[in-house]
Amino acid sequence: MNIISLINDLKKEDVNNFIDERLSVLNNKEEKEIGFNTDITRFDGFLGFTQKVNVTCEYLLVDGVMETYNGSIIFDDKEMFKVLINEVKNNTCLYDAINSAVNKYLSLNDISRRNNSFEKTRSMLYHQYSASMNKPLSIKLFHNNKSASCAEVAGVTQNMLSFLDIESDYVILGEENNSFHAFNIVYPNGRDSVALIYDFSNISDNRPLICIIDEDKKNKLLSNEKIIVTEEEIAKTFGKDIKWKQKETEYLIFKSGNPKEIAEYKKPFTIERKLVYKNN
Repeated sequence: MNIISLINDLKKEDVNNFIDERLSVLNNKEEKEIGFNTDITRFDGFLGFTQKVNVTCEYLLVDGVMETYNGSIIFDDKEMFKVLINEVKNNTCLYDAINSAVNKYLSLNDISRRNNSFEKTRSMLYHQYSASMNKPLSIKLFHNNKSASCAEVAGVTQNMLSFLDIESDYVILGEENNSFHAFNIVYPNGRDSVALIYDFSNISDNRPLICIIDEDKKNKLLSNEKIIVTEEEIAKTFGKDIKWKQKETEYLIFKSGNPKEIAEYKKPFTIERKLVYKNN
């Protein structure tokens, strides 16, 4: 029986045991140094509970000076999978289930995000870490403080996808202004099949950007080259059903919608893949 069938058949009293059993399979991957100031900016599969991801965060000092701090985060909370299981049970489309689960777990629709006050909270968390240098921050802090940004959101998305046996990459990229961005690449039917950019930091109508990229763009992206995803390509993706074949049956990952839903994308969406996170 496949993972979705198992989840749909789960009784409430069996959820915790199911999560523990699933994590015992997923949570044993070799740890690597990922992200800022490392050679690894793309990580495939589950981010283990002790797997650190290095990030950078800007912090505004009282005198108006902006300082950049380096920190790290671990994705060590079982609660996200409880939320995910509930949303899978309540949605026939996996895209909607994952979208809703990430939104609910990280409170992405909270009012604090409308005035960007969550960014101040987030930078303070990393600033405190940078000052103490004792241990990585837990995703639980960002969950409790409703202060997740791209690095945290993409990490939660990555682990939810992995929990459902959907292959994906967690990607941290560098840009020319020394900032970074994190998102996911999803492979619904294996790494030799179609690839999707899945980006919760570019949202239209409360839905994350999802876009099919062709083989050429996929290879460029994975070879640290720049690609541009156009509004037309996004619209085409929104006009297609994307399915995930799983053993006995196939499941709908994304149900086609009206391309007008992404009308607010007035300019091409640019993804930079430059390994700038090296202090030479």
